[in-house]
This record gives sequence, C-alpha cells and structure tokens, in this order.
Amino acid sequence: MQTNLKEAGKVIIGFIFVLGSFYYVLENVPLSQLSNSFADVNFSYCFPTVALLFFSYWARAYRWKLLLLPFKSITTSEVYFTMMTGFLGNALPLRAGDFLRAFILKGKHGISLSGIFATILMEWLLDIILLLFLFTWAFNFHSEAFKFSFLETGISTQEMTTHFGRFCMIMTTGLTLFVYLFLQHKQLFLKLINWLSCWLPQKWNKKLEVQIDNFSLGFSSIKNYRILLQVIFYSILEWLLTILSFIPLFLAYSFDTPSFDYLVILTVMIVIFTTALPTPGFIGSFNAGIYVVLHHFMDKPEVLAANFGIVAWILNFLVILISGSYFIFKYRFSFKTIWKPE
Repeated sequence: MQTNLKEAGKVIIGFIFVLGSFYYVLENVPLSQLSNSFADVNFSYCFPTVALLFFSYWARAYRWKLLLLPFKSITTSEVYFTMMTGFLGNALPLRAGDFLRAFILKGKHGISLSGIFATILMEWLLDIILLLFLFTWAFNFHSEAFKFSFLETGISTQEMTTHFGRFCMIMTTGLTLFVYLFLQHKQLFLKLINWLSCWLPQKWNKKLEVQIDNFSLGFSSIKNYRILLQVIFYSILEWLLTILSFIPLFLAYSFDTPSFDYLVILTVMIVIFTTALPTPGFIGSFNAGIYVVLHHFMDKPEVLAANFGIVAWILNFLVILISGSYFIFKYRFSFKTIWKPE
C-alpha cells in the first residue's frame, strides 16, 4: 500500500511538472493565436527533420550493439527496435524506458539484466561526457545569453546552467571511476564488496559475485580500442545528427538559419530542462527548453517559439512511436513474454 502511494506521488509530481512547463511556455500566448500560427508553417521541411532524427537513433542503436558484443552479436535493426520500444516507455509516468528495453533484451536473448544495465550505464557515461563538452562550449562562448531570470523565482538560467555543469562533472567523474574500478581493479572491487556483504548468507554472496561478473562484462567491450573508437564515433555522430535536425525546422518557420553555436545551445537547454523537470515523455520540459532559446536568446515571437516546441516534440516522438509500435506489433510484444525471473 505504501509503495503504491509512493508511485502515485511520483506520477502526480510528473504531471505537475508538465502543467508547470506548459504554463511557462503558454502563459502569454493566446490559444487561438497559437492555433492559427500552424497555418504559416511549411511542414514539408519536417521530412528531413524526421530523417535526421531517425539516423540519430540508428547511430545510438549501433553504439549499443557494439557495447553488447561481449554478450551476444545482435543485428542493428533488432537493437534499434528494442531500444525505441524502451524509449516509447518514457511516455509513461516515471520514464522507465531504460528498464523496459533491458527487460525486452533479456527476454529475447537471455542476457543478464546486470550486464545490460552495465552497457546502458556506459551509454550514460558517454552521453554525459559529450553533453558536458557541449555545455562548456555553449557557456564559455555565449555566457551572456544565459543572463536572464527564469519565471518569477529570480533564478537565472546562467545559475541553472552552472549548477547543471557541476552536476555533469560530478556524474562524469563518479561514473568514470566506477568503470575504471571494474575494468582495472576488479579483484580489489570484489574484496571490497565481500567485506561489505560479509553478513549475508554465502549463497547470496555467490549470486552477488555473479552479478558483478556480468556487470564487468558489460563494460569489457571498450577494452578493445577498435571498438572503443567506433563507440566514440557513433556517440559523436548521434549528437551531431540531433543538433542538425533542428535546421530544417528553422527553415519551416522561415527563420534565419542559426549558427552551429546556437544549435548547440538549443540542444543543451533541452537536455537541462528535460533533466531538471522529469516529465513523462519529456513533454512540457522539452518545449520549455526550446521556448527559452527561441524567445529569450534569439528574440523570436512567443507564439512561434511555443509553436516550434510543439512541432519539434511531436516529430521526435513520432519517430519513437512508429519504431516502437512496429516492434510491438511484429513481435507481439507483451510484459508476459519478457518478465522472467533473473
């Protein structure tokens, strides 16, 4: 009963974030004016945006395929559709997409959950490092753009991005040290775990060692420098395609094509808002990040900034929805087929 109340509380908080984000974006935008503004959008430019987003996710899937090689060689298409089905789960409360794709992969290929989560953790590490680099670039070269207050709280976006940068630095350092211990000092790490878990029954200690072995195996692909270089390349390609996917949308609204720096700022602000405001499917928080950059940084009209955010979110979700739905219908996906004891 208490667990159900906690889960319900998280759902309610998520929807509060959604409503708060949309209130911020639409506070000064009449809905009739917003509705009429869609008539001026050249939606033909949405097709290249969708194509760039698709290839971005495909690059991410290929990276995950490389990280999974120590366990099993899986085709890129299967990894892609598994990943996108998991991301579709982010539209549900609590944004459990990574857990969902891990359970799907375990159910189809029998790979241990601990090993799969190790590869997902490696994805997070690579993404945080790249995002930290993008954040540093944006903040160092365009720090003046971040100097305005957010809502009526008096908190400036410069202060927000500074805290986000520190958070990224701490996360990157911690995750890097964690992976280093697994790869280079596994026996020392095992001794530490055994010391901490000495009070557990022996059978539980044995199970814990197995999980640690699986976790370590999830990181082992990067020991191969050829694979490591490929993983880095596809990580950069994924984010580059994501950044460039906004260019056709600027053309759809007859905006001047922004510099690459401003595209980086746009991407960074979306990540900051979707991280700080954990809304289901990033709805609302994604829109708020775009609204801040277009209206406050680039002086675009509020109605067009709000419109742009809605269309950008729909196109991104459309790629996920189509890909995830294809997997669900083709493989007759259900929780019963993947939910098996570890």
